[in-house]
Amino acid sequence: MKILKRFCSVCGKESEKITCEDCSVVEEKEEKKLRVKICMTCNKHFYQNKLIDKDFIKGKKVKISNIHCLDCKPKKCLAIVQLRDGLEPEVKGFEDYVKHVKKLREGYNIEFTSSSAAFKYVKRAQDRHKVTLKKTSKLLTQRRDGKRVYQPTLLLRKVPFFDTKVFKIGRRFKGDANQEYGYDGQEE
Repeated sequence: MKILKRFCSVCGKESEKITCEDCSVVEEKEEKKLRVKICMTCNKHFYQNKLIDKDFIKGKKVKISNIHCLDCKPKKCLAIVQLRDGLEPEVKGFEDYVKHVKKLREGYNIEFTSSSAAFKYVKRAQDRHKVTLKKTSKLLTQRRDGKRVYQPTLLLRKVPFFDTKVFKIGRRFKGDANQEYGYDGQEE
């Protein structure tokens, strides 16, 4: 019959337990460090993903890691609304979804973090102003399941204003211009 000897898992000495008496005393004296995460932008402190006060960690051993909290995390631009021809950005009601408003020589570019919010903004602009909409999309990425993710760009321009109700259809004019240009309604 073989007699099995036990050894301390820390120092390797013979002992009856997993750790010898000397090593178990050292382990009890060591305090565990608190793992605290600090947001680099807003300086909020988190412990176990919960917001804490700075007083909570005073006098304790702390291991600090720098993060961006959910409020400060950079958000992706998922849609762009371009305002041209003197249209001004009215983002009231969409502040949570607007990432950035850029003033350009041609007008404004509004970057949205949600494409559905961008479409709602465009719908509201169409209700308030006479604008034309041009939609283009570019491929952002493709997911693992094969679905393609696009970034829509929505261009809003004011509808051109005519002094007279005249516009040309083919060779004919429609509206008040018929009398001005001598069109009597018959084909040539």
